[in-house]
Amino acid sequence: VTLTGIAGGKDGMIVHIYVTSSTNLILSEDSSSSSSGNRIVTGSLATITITDGGGATLYYDGDAAYWRVIGFKQ
Repeated sequence: VTLTGIAGGKDGMIVHIYVTSSTNLILSEDSSSSSSGNRIVTGSLATITITDGGGATLYYDGDAAYWRVIGFKQ
C-alpha cells in the first residue's frame, strides 16, 4: 500500500500510523499523486517503507502545507 498524502490536515495536527498486517506501507515523498496541501515530506527525500509492527508519526505543518514525518520505525 502506498500513501501519497492525507486530506484534511490542520496546523499542528499529529497522526500516528501503525502497520498491523503483513502488507508493507510505503510513505511516498512529495508525490504529485496528491494535491499540494495533502502531500507527505519524509525529510530524507526518499520513500519510507514500513513493515508489520512498524509505524510512523506525522505532523501537519500549516505554513508549508504538507505532512512532515517526524518519526518512524520500519
